[in-house]
Amino acid sequence: METKHQTISEIEAEWALVQKAQKDPALFAPLYNKHFKPIFLFIFRRISEEDLAGDLTALVFSKALYNLHKYSYRGLPFSAWLYRIALNEIQAYYRQSKKERVVSFSSEALSILSQDIREEENTQLQEEREQQLLLSLEDLSEEEMVYIELRFFEGRSFKEIADIQQVTENNAKVKTYRIIDRLRKILIRKQNA
Repeated sequence: METKHQTISEIEAEWALVQKAQKDPALFAPLYNKHFKPIFLFIFRRISEEDLAGDLTALVFSKALYNLHKYSYRGLPFSAWLYRIALNEIQAYYRQSKKERVVSFSSEALSILSQDIREEENTQLQEEREQQLLLSLEDLSEEEMVYIELRFFEGRSFKEIADIQQVTENNAKVKTYRIIDRLRKILIRKQNA
């Protein structure tokens, strides 16, 4: 899985672009071009409708541009702010449409999550464990699933997750590890059933 972490110098260079765009909205284009595809894919993996994902992505960027003057640098990538807006739009969509939440992800991401929650004595085949994990993910709440998605399927740092979820970095870590522990217990319960 490709990591999404940026260096401090990359984050600061991006902040310089944001500052220019705050003064002249026409200079928002480089930020849009850099982040459109990742934000679109983030939304698409949760909506599974290409046209709707495109509409929601456009809404995210229009809200970002409209509210750009409110954005302030906190040592995090600009994308963390965009992901928070995207997550809010996804949640609003599901609240309004009353449709069931969808999440799709790569087998590589599932494998990483599976390795992270696996018990040492567990000798089951990887494919079987991953299938059980898929079923166990259905038992998570929407909020719990967001932490798993951001950490394992999006490769976000705890600092970015904290910003997106508007919690402290330590709280993001604790919540993520508690969710992993809960997943482990769900898997054990399902294996023993």
